[in-house]
Amino acid sequence: MRMIDLVTDCRAAGYSAPSTCAGVNGARTIIERRRSFLGCFLRSSSLLLSVCVAVACSDGDASSQADVNPAPVGNGTLAPLPSALPPYLAFYANNGFPLFDDLGIENKIYSGKLNSIDASGDLCAKFKERGLVGHVAYQAFFSTTGTGGAEGVELGLDMPEALNTYFEDFKQLLQVIGECGVPVVYALEADPMSMAMNRARSNWDFDPTKFPARIHDSGHPDALASGAPDSFAGFCQVLEYLRDTYAPNVMLAPTIKVWASSGAARPDNEPADGWASDPGPKKDADFWLQTGVHWDLLTTNWAPQERSSYDVYRSWARFFAAVASEMGVRIFIWKTDIAEEHFLDAPADWTNNLPQYYFDDAQYLADLGYVMVGLAYGGQMKDEVPAPIACWLKEYDSGQSGNCDPHSGTLGKVMLPK
Repeated sequence: MRMIDLVTDCRAAGYSAPSTCAGVNGARTIIERRRSFLGCFLRSSSLLLSVCVAVACSDGDASSQADVNPAPVGNGTLAPLPSALPPYLAFYANNGFPLFDDLGIENKIYSGKLNSIDASGDLCAKFKERGLVGHVAYQAFFSTTGTGGAEGVELGLDMPEALNTYFEDFKQLLQVIGECGVPVVYALEADPMSMAMNRARSNWDFDPTKFPARIHDSGHPDALASGAPDSFAGFCQVLEYLRDTYAPNVMLAPTIKVWASSGAARPDNEPADGWASDPGPKKDADFWLQTGVHWDLLTTNWAPQERSSYDVYRSWARFFAAVASEMGVRIFIWKTDIAEEHFLDAPADWTNNLPQYYFDDAQYLADLGYVMVGLAYGGQMKDEVPAPIACWLKEYDSGQSGNCDPHSGTLGKVMLPK
């Protein structure tokens, strides 16, 4: 069945793809309609996962696990779990699935460069055969505009020819993925998106509708057809229009980082009753809602270059989960630095213990609304999975103790709350 037929069938069944809307309330009200359309499309494509997994009890060291329930976050509710995603907290390698295959580990998330995917090719066929969900960390803004840094975002949005090229490249990639029809999670422009938040806070009242961008001057036909305004909000709306037009099977996720948040994402700022009573998460959520885009997910990554306590990691986890809750979406961690104790060639001063934390606190993260955790950063884990991480993955996948050293606290997959 062709892509356009699937879209038509879904609309005929009473679902509708969203039109561009503006403002926080408009973005909130469109969430369920857009999610229903995506679910219908994926069901029609026979791509939904049907996985029944038994969860084994953990016998890990209690001192390394969350011993309290997550504090209330955001508006106190979890958004519905996108139906295309696995029903359990999914760990994946950022360089594809061959490494996991070698370990005999189930992997439902393929993360890598999908620009070579072909609707009739081997990679597309493998997606469909295995019920895979793709993950793309799409970063082309700086390379297309020839800029960099927070100021580079502002400069790039003022370059109409570069924006035209950027929109066209994104369109062509979406067309290929759309023809393949596989569900794909897009972590959009992790650094530029986060830097845009910083720039908007400094110069544009933390309002994406006031942050200028030369959308109309770009002259791109789809940008003009979208009716998007000349602002950063409009830039985001063009990306959503391209997604809706060429690949409704793609789920869009902006990125938020510790250094790009509202300034409150520090453990010593967390109120005693949790982030729900702090204005910071709502401010950050409103920034993305004010773009007028329906975001399907939110993504983040923590990259500390020193070991932190689990209390610090949990506070960060709660903060970003609160932002996601306010946005009405689930959240995932798209990459993780692998530290010296895991990779012998890692920089000597990097000793973060995040990988072990994620495995120890898998249940805690799932309860907060996290749905996926990406392991590795850049070229890490390209050729091998470090022994401790391989052992933790096997324990998580099988539910059987592997006598890992150091020990991890989660045996068996952790199912996600619906």
